[in-house]
Amino acid sequence: MQMNKTLSAVLIFVVSISAGAQSYNVALIPDSLKEDAFVVKRIDENIYDIKDRSSATYKYKLAYTILNSKGDDFSQSSAYYDKFRKIDDIKATLYDAEGNKIKTLKNSDIKDVSGQGGGTEISDDRVKSFGFYHRVYPYTVEFEVTLTFKGPMFLPSQYFISSENMGVQQSSISVMFPADAPVRYKSFLYPGNPVETQQGNKKVLSWELKNLKPVVREAAAPPWYELTPAVFFAMENFEIGGYAGSYTSWEKFGDFVYTLKRDRDELPTELKDKVHAIADQLPTKREKVEALYAYMQSNTRYISVQLGIGGWQPFDAKYVYDRKYGDCKALSNFMYALLKEAGIYSDYALIQAGAGTVKFIEDFPSSQFNHAILSVPLNKDTLWLECTSQTNAAGYLSDFTSDRYALLVKENGSTLVRTPAYTALDNKQVRHTQVALQENGSMLVKMRGVNTGLQHDDLQQMKYVLNEAQIKEQLQRELQLGTYTIKEYSLSEIRKAIPEMEVQMVLESTGYAQRTGKRIFMLPNLFTKIDWRPKTDTARQYELMVSMSYLDIDTVVISMPAGFKPETIPAEKTLSTRFGTYKASAAVKEDKLYYYRYMSTNKGRFPNDSYGEYAAWYNDIYKADRYKLVLVQE
Repeated sequence: MQMNKTLSAVLIFVVSISAGAQSYNVALIPDSLKEDAFVVKRIDENIYDIKDRSSATYKYKLAYTILNSKGDDFSQSSAYYDKFRKIDDIKATLYDAEGNKIKTLKNSDIKDVSGQGGGTEISDDRVKSFGFYHRVYPYTVEFEVTLTFKGPMFLPSQYFISSENMGVQQSSISVMFPADAPVRYKSFLYPGNPVETQQGNKKVLSWELKNLKPVVREAAAPPWYELTPAVFFAMENFEIGGYAGSYTSWEKFGDFVYTLKRDRDELPTELKDKVHAIADQLPTKREKVEALYAYMQSNTRYISVQLGIGGWQPFDAKYVYDRKYGDCKALSNFMYALLKEAGIYSDYALIQAGAGTVKFIEDFPSSQFNHAILSVPLNKDTLWLECTSQTNAAGYLSDFTSDRYALLVKENGSTLVRTPAYTALDNKQVRHTQVALQENGSMLVKMRGVNTGLQHDDLQQMKYVLNEAQIKEQLQRELQLGTYTIKEYSLSEIRKAIPEMEVQMVLESTGYAQRTGKRIFMLPNLFTKIDWRPKTDTARQYELMVSMSYLDIDTVVISMPAGFKPETIPAEKTLSTRFGTYKASAAVKEDKLYYYRYMSTNKGRFPNDSYGEYAAWYNDIYKADRYKLVLVQE
């Protein structure tokens, strides 16, 4: 009897994932894959087998040839498990340069540890880590892992080139699913369409690429999935922990999340009384929100709780009130309950948190979130609340969650919206510095500055996380003023929607200005010299991404020592481009030199052929920031 060719091909693929017959001789790697590479991915085979909407298995086989010490991280691997994810099998083997087996992993070599990250986290996750310590290059490691899922809410994504400086000989993924549990996908930079076959009652979609040269990521490049081939997956419908969900639209996924949090906002009577005592006498909705937010911040703290379905379902409001802690979901739900009791409507919102630009595919409904916040619509704007922070002002999101998509979770009509983006005028740093310069080159410096918006964030962390000694220690590392002593330092915050941090500092320096004979040399730009000099890249491949707009304004007044006059002052410089504007000037009035510096940047995506202009702009600023003041003794 002749076997169906389609079925035969799939079976051969499934068998090959564990056959172990491949040769790992380094001589078989094409030279083009080793150029600029730290590691070469020899095999990357993945099979995701959907049984139904509530169960699946995942098998993968990975083999890396590590060419030098920069690729050693790939000699280690790990797999996590929890209530919904079980590890069925782990195999690992080490090979030498000729492909000869050196060692096979033993069960005793596998470390099984808690998945808790330490600190403020409660989790039932556990992690099995495994691999080899081998430093005779080149060498190859091979990993084979089988997992079972209860509730395929999360499907694996496939990055065919999974890291910089990695050559790839073969990388593939196949997803198998029955008709009543269909899978959706979104591909980037994959040539053509997946191969579609049938195995029994299941459709099989397969993607495979071979002989991919290493990618060296360029400075300020777009997200990795825009640079290399990738495929993302999501179930149309799934079941997890007894709850049914759907990724057919953002609204449907929002329905699932709303079901998880429904009826978890009941407050005890004593807390209801507190809410009314706090809010009822205040005249405006904004003031009520701000007061209740301050109460929440003062009476709770953040602890990540990831237990079972609790990774997605918030603990109820009474849980937070009784224990005085919760994770982002629980604290946002708690704040939601406080506002509800005060008669104020709000929306629980899911978001992908993280500093800078984050990956998000807005036209592909799927699980792309790792955080929860709260949205409070007012008459003329929306007040966003970061409920895990004990220090943020009401309405301020910081770089952690600003300017990105969030899913507003409603009983009906959940939808994607954008969180506020902070402009250069929001993200200001304005400094006034007075310098009393002595004839021996020593100087007394008094600086007062105000930082707002995203330029306030690091200072806020210093104020609330570090003690005075730690702050001074950090400043001793950061300020480029030669030998100096910080005499005074203070931080004070004004909490509002665009928060402000005032900085005052007094320091003495003996190593910044240099006395040589009759002359003193110094850079009048004491604090805001840029340190980055981008390399000119005439073969730029990718778009340029500038992730933040900001504005710096510096005024420095230098009192010259008696008997000295300027011999050279910094030249006036104006540099205007599509990326921003830079201005610097200096002027002398009586015995003082006035130095002024202005720099604004524009956030955005720019074409790849603009990078040369961008690099030239930054290099010109780098030079202008280092124009010297030369004083000569009369």
